[in-house]
Amino acid sequence: MQAVNDNLNKNLDAIKRYNSFLAGKILQHTQAQGNTQFVQSKSGDVNLLYNDIPVHDENSPIDEAIQLLNGLKRNDSRDVTVIYGLGLGYVLKRFVENYKGNIIIVESNLDILRITFEAVDFSQELQNPGILITNFLEDITRHLKRFYVPEARVHFVAMNSYKLLFPDFYKAVLNEVEYDMPEEYTGGNLKINLGAGKWKKQGWKTLDCYRFASINMDLRSTDPIPLEDNVITKAFCSHCIEHIEDYHLENLLKELYRCMESGAIFRVSCPDAMLAIDAFTSDNTEWFNWVKKNNIGSMLINTFVSYESGSGGPQVPDLTVKEKLETLDTEDFIDWCVSLKDKNRSYIAHTNGYNYEKLSRKLAEAGFIDIIRSSYKQSSDSELIEPEFDLHPTISLYVECFKP
Repeated sequence: MQAVNDNLNKNLDAIKRYNSFLAGKILQHTQAQGNTQFVQSKSGDVNLLYNDIPVHDENSPIDEAIQLLNGLKRNDSRDVTVIYGLGLGYVLKRFVENYKGNIIIVESNLDILRITFEAVDFSQELQNPGILITNFLEDITRHLKRFYVPEARVHFVAMNSYKLLFPDFYKAVLNEVEYDMPEEYTGGNLKINLGAGKWKKQGWKTLDCYRFASINMDLRSTDPIPLEDNVITKAFCSHCIEHIEDYHLENLLKELYRCMESGAIFRVSCPDAMLAIDAFTSDNTEWFNWVKKNNIGSMLINTFVSYESGSGGPQVPDLTVKEKLETLDTEDFIDWCVSLKDKNRSYIAHTNGYNYEKLSRKLAEAGFIDIIRSSYKQSSDSELIEPEFDLHPTISLYVECFKP
């Protein structure tokens, strides 16, 4: 009993440094929900039955752990492997001995966590800052961001028993990891989503400053897109260009044009400046439900200038906004709005605005042709009307064009 308590306390102390909530959950979990039993595998190693299903391979838990490690596409210090299932720790200990990267263990079952933490001393492994254990799906992305370095890859492994014992949670973990695993680009033709964030679709690559994009690039720069000429066969961009200034957009369009093959389509959407202005003039406050609630003049300005999520943007009296609309043309009014931004803010979200005339002109200047104003899910390309693409139908401007 003393050894059990010693193991449990040492393990819990090790994870308290980054997850005290989980440590508390394990400590308070004194009544098992399932049936557990220690048995011997054919190799002689200890195995664990959970509801009569072996948690580890019945022949050899160690061989199973070796196979999972050897199944990785590479073993690199920059990488992160998410392991679903702690079990009795055979996989964790094998990875600690031979894996160069960081490790995230996801164990969904408190019964297994408790009995394993009582039976096995992991305190040395869990003191390693490159090894984290969690019971929460939301922690996966947070920990991956913590471990991220340029050119990192994310790997996912799971014991077969966990797919049988906890199929729903297995699927949930796999989905969460896949969102954080970029569609790697190794050359050749590609379809690309610009400023995609965590968006993902089979057969597509993403370009963004987001850490796990296929191609990492800050669109608020004038850097070249790190692609060869004439390799993009289709391009898409949704609600991104309002986050970059005019000269950033001009560079992006010039570079995109260079990288696209002849005849390739580009579909782009963003908040429609004219719809925003019309909502202001008709006192339609509901149109602005997607920005922080404020007086309608400030909400119009926040269409073009906003700060951290939920914090709104510059606040201006309605009368001042009305006077500016009456004395400035649309593009000058947008420029005036943008000039109000506080450059000392920790984050500036929206920093631009477009009507069709401005956006189509920018596209034409970059060399694109057959520029048309489109509408929600009315693309001339059958793939681009699929659910993963157009968003925000009531507030958006949709434009399509082609490289000649």
